Amino acid sequence: EDRRITPNIISHNSVISACEKAAESEVALALLLQLRSLRSNARPDVVTFSAALAALSAARWRWALELLLLMATDQISPNDLTFNSALSMADWRRSLQLLRQMSQQKMGDMISWNSCVNACEVS
Repeated sequence: EDRRITPNIISHNSVISACEKAAESEVALALLLQLRSLRSNARPDVVTFSAALAALSAARWRWALELLLLMATDQISPNDLTFNSALSMADWRRSLQLLRQMSQQKMGDMISWNSCVNACEVS
């Protein structure tokens, strides 16, 4: 009798989130890209992308932009957490662009504004 457990989106998201805690951003990105290429019911969702974004460090801003573009390609709408993860690694120009995009979508919270202010203070 085969008792293997089939991974679902929740288990994938949990592993990607664990990559953030272990500072394994490359593994998180690889898992997300692998999940996107699989032909299964476990399709990436906003939680998957948010977890991958959270795993990135500030040095990986380019990847954050790529993930936001992939979300648009996959027709997944970012939420506050997704944008806030990207904002946390952006410089002041990119922060203002993201904040403008969030405002147009009627999104954003105190963390969003604080991240933007912090980026402006650093510059």
